[in-house]
Amino acid sequence: MASPFRVGFGTDSHQFLPGQRHGLVSRLGGVPLGFSVQANSDGDVICHALCDALTGAIGERDLSSYADQLCAQGRTDSQEYVRHAYGLVKAAGYQVANVSIVFEGKKPFLTRVRDQIRQNLAALLEVSPEAVGLSAKTGEGLDDIGRGYGFKASTTVLLVHASS
Repeated sequence: MASPFRVGFGTDSHQFLPGQRHGLVSRLGGVPLGFSVQANSDGDVICHALCDALTGAIGERDLSSYADQLCAQGRTDSQEYVRHAYGLVKAAGYQVANVSIVFEGKKPFLTRVRDQIRQNLAALLEVSPEAVGLSAKTGEGLDDIGRGYGFKASTTVLLVHASS
């Protein structure tokens, strides 16, 4: 019998490109933010961390096992990666109960897009926005993230078996 619930954890980080614009518009939680990071895709650390949390909870391989191939096909929108990971979750017989996300970076400030990110992720995961927690920290200048050289996200997800 399948476990009634599963917990997954994921994390991702990307470095800002110094003084230049990249061809891709960077996103967070699927929301375009108009700055550039070093990444093959759109550098969406929230979506990337979420993918690893989703697939990790069901014992599947991590994001790089499918994202590199999608990038090579020109598919750089990380929301597609979340759709893929969530498809694996549903195929395993689970659904998302809730998600908790911690974003860390000196920039950008998420205040103006926080609700938009939560709504976007809720739609991708077929949950209400109240099931998506999002907090932001600055890093207090303690490491390269806190000094503004990039950003990172950590995500925890709780899955429940669809028959529960």
